[in-house]
Amino acid sequence: RTDGRRRGVGVGGRGEKQESMDRRRLGALLLTGGVGSYVLWKGLAWARSGAGSSLRTVDAEDDEKLGPSFWPPTETEVPPTANVVGLQNNGNTCFLNSILQAVGSLRAFRLYLAELHALANDAELIKELQTIVKGDTGDAIRVHRIIASREEMYSGAAQQDAQELFTSLITAIEAVADRIGRRLRRLPHRTLQELVKDKGEDSRPLPRLCPLLPFKGSTASTKECRECGYKPSVRPIPFHTLPLSLISALKDEEKKRTPSIQNLIRLYSQEQELPGVVCERCSSLEELKVVKRAKQRQKDPRSRWSKPAAQAMVAEREAKLIKFLETGVHMESTENSGTSTNGITLDLPWAKKRAPSAERLVRTAKCDVVRFELLLRLPPVLCLHLQRRMGNMKIGAFVSFPLFLDLGEVVGPTLNHLRSSNCAETSDMSSVKENSTLTENQFIYALTSVVEHKGGATSGHYVTYRRQAMLQGNDGKANYQSVVSSKWFCVSDSQVCEVALDIVMKSQAYLLFYEKLNP
Repeated sequence: RTDGRRRGVGVGGRGEKQESMDRRRLGALLLTGGVGSYVLWKGLAWARSGAGSSLRTVDAEDDEKLGPSFWPPTETEVPPTANVVGLQNNGNTCFLNSILQAVGSLRAFRLYLAELHALANDAELIKELQTIVKGDTGDAIRVHRIIASREEMYSGAAQQDAQELFTSLITAIEAVADRIGRRLRRLPHRTLQELVKDKGEDSRPLPRLCPLLPFKGSTASTKECRECGYKPSVRPIPFHTLPLSLISALKDEEKKRTPSIQNLIRLYSQEQELPGVVCERCSSLEELKVVKRAKQRQKDPRSRWSKPAAQAMVAEREAKLIKFLETGVHMESTENSGTSTNGITLDLPWAKKRAPSAERLVRTAKCDVVRFELLLRLPPVLCLHLQRRMGNMKIGAFVSFPLFLDLGEVVGPTLNHLRSSNCAETSDMSSVKENSTLTENQFIYALTSVVEHKGGATSGHYVTYRRQAMLQGNDGKANYQSVVSSKWFCVSDSQVCEVALDIVMKSQAYLLFYEKLNP
């Protein structure tokens, strides 16, 4: 295991020692074997560096050689059924195997990998993931080594959490996508235009040639003051998994009710009363009263507020507060080092006194507010994380989940809030507002896979239930029939067996993967 771990950490890049050895070999080859030996040695060195790194760095000279004709064609469709193949356990790696099995039946994820591979066919992680999701191999040791080379916690044989592994896998894929994006941005503008035209996406902006991760959505947390009704601006927060607390599930069990995934999602976006929270608008109103009192005191020449520096500070603060109260936007602060005293006699009453600090104007008002959790952008693939761990305990409550999940009623509150708020417009918000007219199947998701944890809070085993049939195109009715009539398999590392849908729906879900029925 030690040798395997050392090899895993060593994946990627060549060190300075290796480069110096290459230079010495180059000199010896030129002296003894001539140019032909150098060409052979250079080819072997290129192959070694390409196979050992997750994504080979392309020099600026290589960028000009890259073009649409050098990339393999992108897959536009996936097979109607997935090839379900078990994965070998390489030492407590069920956490990795379960995640790879869960994403294997996702059409959006397969197309995403195919497009990344078309843009850079030397990305080792993407190639290995494609091989696994297609069912062409039964061993994920190379993916394990690549992730272990990025995060040391995976280099040993200790048990790990499947949700944390999923986050690490997404981070590794995004790192590859970022490097591909940087590679594309180094291409000449003419080559980029040819690539966009070749892909049939002339209207697509050039900076977004790299595809978007299908798991990526965005949420937002905002609040509304009960006193003045102020709603601060909404800032999107990206997510790959939607965390759902199971505290309410324990309360449902006490009342002998079966908790459901729909109720957990409703609770996620439900209003929450929060007492004693600082409100910016109420605080600004209180501070404006203090500023006006300070302006009245400026009429007294003996007051420190009559100093030029204090007058400039009060005037600037008043302008900021008025602009914020009128528009909800904070004005940019300007640096005031004080007013020059040239021409001012030092015998004035305030001349030997310091100007008061701006902190004397600050006031805070605590009010009762209502907090909202908004789903701004729903991703093509929705991963729900049921937070079963509570300290050193595991919440073993059964949570029912549907085969088809309709999130239309969850998006509704987001639309109503954005329409009534004075928030700054963002791309995620505009996309939500564009979908204000809800259509049939627009927010309906189909269950694709379930990751179940068997055991306690500190140890156990992961298994995956996955659907064999895969979604095809944008035909919602055909996809519906395909999901209903599909076979289901239980995969526990290398063991694969067909199971009835009832067994899947009765499992103790830890991660749920839903794919949009009509993308």
